[in-house]
Amino acid sequence: MAIYDDRIVFQNPGAFPLGMTWHDFVDDQIGSLPANPTIANVFYRRGTMEAWGRGIGLIMESCREQGLPAPEIRVIAPFVSLTIWFKRALTDGVRELSSSDVDAVTPSHTPSQNELHPKSKFISPQEKVFEFCRTPRSVSEIADMLGVNDKKWVRKKYVAPFIGKKLQMTIPDKPNSQNQKYKIIE
Repeated sequence: MAIYDDRIVFQNPGAFPLGMTWHDFVDDQIGSLPANPTIANVFYRRGTMEAWGRGIGLIMESCREQGLPAPEIRVIAPFVSLTIWFKRALTDGVRELSSSDVDAVTPSHTPSQNELHPKSKFISPQEKVFEFCRTPRSVSEIADMLGVNDKKWVRKKYVAPFIGKKLQMTIPDKPNSQNQKYKIIE
């Protein structure tokens, strides 16, 4: 997995069954053709996956529901790569993606310059929140900036763990105020 300023890319070894492309799996008509049915069955029985053969369709549907562009799926043998584009690019500037970052993500594959998109910057979502909160921001504003709908999750994951350490409340005596905002501690 690689996170860029405008997208997240998942890349795994594998391929689609001979003569098929990812388009064949979007509408759930083909069903599932797992490379390793034993492992797939373990995940199914554990409840980790809800149904067989729905992954690509669910990804497409989720992106559409979130107002994101359609994901890009490419086969660059022997890998399949899935790119999900963010609603908005992350803030420029934490650091440029280095070759060691790429090696850490895909040790068995060295991407070409076209795959790297050299102008892309790497920034974690948490660093993005800190940068965004240089100006006081509500959880709703932070969720919007991250392109996430679940405000409770944003508060739990990106705000609450950092109160008093990296973030401070603008109304500390009323932590549950509807007007509560958070700003970075400088």
